[in-house]
Amino acid sequence: MTKQYNVMFDVGFSIVANDERGETLRPSEIRFAIIERAMSMRDDEIREAVGFCDSYILEESNNE
Repeated sequence: MTKQYNVMFDVGFSIVANDERGETLRPSEIRFAIIERAMSMRDDEIREAVGFCDSYILEESNNE
């Protein structure tokens, strides 16, 4: 059986806020900025905007 991994990435995006740390941003504003960033990138730009964080091997399930 082939190993499968759960892989975690950070996604780079920016948003204009009224405070230095963005603490007053609403979750909906952050979500929109993430979606807008993802939709604006060409396929060849995606790797520049994400960074590997961690991964782990998924356990085999009984359904396979």
